[in-house]
Amino acid sequence: MHGSDGKNSTVGGLGGGEIGFETQSKFEIEMLGNQACVKLKSVEVTFFAKPEIHIASNFSRQSCEYGAVLAHEQGHIQILRKFVREYSPKVKQQLVRIAKSVKSSVGPVDKRDIPKVQSQLQQAFMGHIQQYNSAIMPVLSRRQAAHDSPSEYARVAAKCNGWEKRLAKDPVKRRNRTRSYSNR
Repeated sequence: MHGSDGKNSTVGGLGGGEIGFETQSKFEIEMLGNQACVKLKSVEVTFFAKPEIHIASNFSRQSCEYGAVLAHEQGHIQILRKFVREYSPKVKQQLVRIAKSVKSSVGPVDKRDIPKVQSQLQQAFMGHIQQYNSAIMPVLSRRQAAHDSPSEYARVAAKCNGWEKRLAKDPVKRRNRTRSYSNR
């Protein structure tokens, strides 16, 4: 629950979660005496989201406020999931472009340099993925920010009458506990 003016606001929950890329690379190494040719044979990329909702411990699970915060945060999860569904095919297309554009082999190099060369090849690929990630994450951020509109906060606030009482609980005594739910 946030203040509609952006000042003196209180957070009753957080919805979203981790989103990103995981990669696993396989290499082909052709030895030529004390030297080797190193080829990035494949990169398996997983575009993932791990949705989570956190709700302030001020609200018991049975309270109207808990339900109102949970419903709002579930909206953030829906936005996250829709984004992943929408961008998964775009990510796949971008990965094909990246695979065609990056240098995939180096050599011959001294066999002692194989790990360093493998790391360089992988980092070149990852650099392109990170650039793409930086380009698409602002889209998700804008969508999430649009959900946190003053009208949405007013709608959530209007659902219940006990906000002040529940938010006035001493957070130090309660040790700022939050409940966390993973919805994968």
